[in-house]
Amino acid sequence: MSDKPNLPYSQAVVLEIQRIANVVPLNVLHSTLEDTKIGKFPVQKGTLIVPQISSVLFDEKIFPEPMEFKPERFLDSEGKLKECKEMIPFSVGKRQCLGEGLAKMELFLFVVNIFNRFSVNI
Repeated sequence: MSDKPNLPYSQAVVLEIQRIANVVPLNVLHSTLEDTKIGKFPVQKGTLIVPQISSVLFDEKIFPEPMEFKPERFLDSEGKLKECKEMIPFSVGKRQCLGEGLAKMELFLFVVNIFNRFSVNI
């Protein structure tokens, strides 16, 4: 794991795999705590909300050409990993995945070991 900061493209590959694979497209149900509005639509207190993560991960305004595998979308002009707050495969808020840190570490190790042992062509 000490080499991770020196492997930005590998990190970008992991992020792009997570974005496209989207293993949990619908997340844990939420409910509104008070009457509110989403845009111009009124939402009553107690309304169940089903977060659909794929609506963000495949949004063309956020991720141009969302059906294309492009790890470069997570790299800046210098080839360094850039922050992307819209990258939410583990959801957000209080119901965010508790295993996010462990999962990210395991995914990174899995991907870099494949790159290390095999020749991969895309």
